[in-house]
Amino acid sequence: MLTMLLAGCVHPGAGGKLSDSPSGDAASADSPASNTDSPTDSHSDSCIDSGCHPGFPPAYLAIPAYFYPDLGQPGSLWDEAMAVPEGPRVLVFNPNSGPGAAQDPAYLNMATTATNQGDITLLAYVSTSYGARDPNAVLADIASYAAWYPVSGFFFDEAPGVETCDAAYAQYAAFADAARLGVPGAFIALNPGADTCDDYAEFADLLLTFEGDAATYATHTTAMTASPDHIWHLVYDAPEDSSGHAMFAAVDEARANGAGWLYVTDDTLPNPWDTLPAYLDDEATEASALAE
Repeated sequence: MLTMLLAGCVHPGAGGKLSDSPSGDAASADSPASNTDSPTDSHSDSCIDSGCHPGFPPAYLAIPAYFYPDLGQPGSLWDEAMAVPEGPRVLVFNPNSGPGAAQDPAYLNMATTATNQGDITLLAYVSTSYGARDPNAVLADIASYAAWYPVSGFFFDEAPGVETCDAAYAQYAAFADAARLGVPGAFIALNPGADTCDDYAEFADLLLTFEGDAATYATHTTAMTASPDHIWHLVYDAPEDSSGHAMFAAVDEARANGAGWLYVTDDTLPNPWDTLPAYLDDEATEASALAE
């Protein structure tokens, strides 16, 4: 679960976790290590060279950008995320485990810059507590974001998994309807962090159905049948090491698992979304080249 961010400090995700999914993964709220080896040299048989899953559409990055939007400053992670060469991409921002009490000028500057760029889908973070949060509070967050920031859509964290998704369908469909009233054409992402009901893809553009570490992901399987363009996987603790890039293996696994959107990082718990990996550009290239 990508939740709990400290306002202005470790943003969209700073200081918190994307959220703690029921399985214990930390994908909801709330990098770089230097790399002296060329990713293509250490992964010469990568999908960039050969194509691992022909017939699938290319995958693209969807990043929980839980760091403060200090655009134009040296080492700005938001500048780096917005400059990834292979687009399009989804970026999630989270001022304070939600919109906070008032508009933040730094987030306004970032949101304006990102949405004007043209190839970024900028999503605002909204907590739902697996359906337990007061619906009026959810609607209030939607309204605040719509009033304060130029957003492309909304990221509803802590969405229901397979055990409760049938019963919660109407509630989450209503959240999506409200979001699209506030922001016409809003892009909707839900984060159960695990498999959920495939019919949520009827109203949601993205379903985040895996959030966990690379070791767990290596043996991950899914029962989801939604099309790859609706499926998003988040993988953390995928370091660079002497055997090659765990990132490449995770990207390949994402395509095998039918994920059209993904993000792999070498960052680790307790908050794997508070920085970016040094291999980010190579990851974007690897993902987008898979179907070539």
